[in-house]
Amino acid sequence: MLYSKIAVDLQPTDYRKSFYGKAQVIYSGDDLFLQSYDTIVCGIVAGKFEKYWPGYSATTMRHINSFINSFSHMADNITCQSGGKAFWESLDTVPAPIHPVTASYKINPVY
Repeated sequence: MLYSKIAVDLQPTDYRKSFYGKAQVIYSGDDLFLQSYDTIVCGIVAGKFEKYWPGYSATTMRHINSFINSFSHMADNITCQSGGKAFWESLDTVPAPIHPVTASYKINPVY
C-alpha cells in the first residue's frame, strides 16, 4: 500500500524554544520517522523503535531525545527517556525504510 508522507517540525522537550527546522517528524501511514537535517535517523515502525543512522552527534542526539520523549508511547520496545551516546551506540542499526523528505513535503510553522 502506498502512503503519502508529511513532515512537521519536531518540538523540543527540553529548555530549547525550537530546533528551527533542523528536525522533522515524518508521518507515513501509521509509522513515524525522525529526520535530522537531511538524514533519517530513527523511527517507530509497527510499534517498534528502530535506529537507522549509525553515527552520533550531540545535536542529533538532542533531536532523538525529543523524538523519544514525544512518541515513546507508540513503541513497545522503548520507554520515555533521554539517552546519551552510550544509549545510542548500544542500539542495532537497520536500513531506513524511507528516504528523507524534500521541502515540498514539509509543513513549517511560523516562528
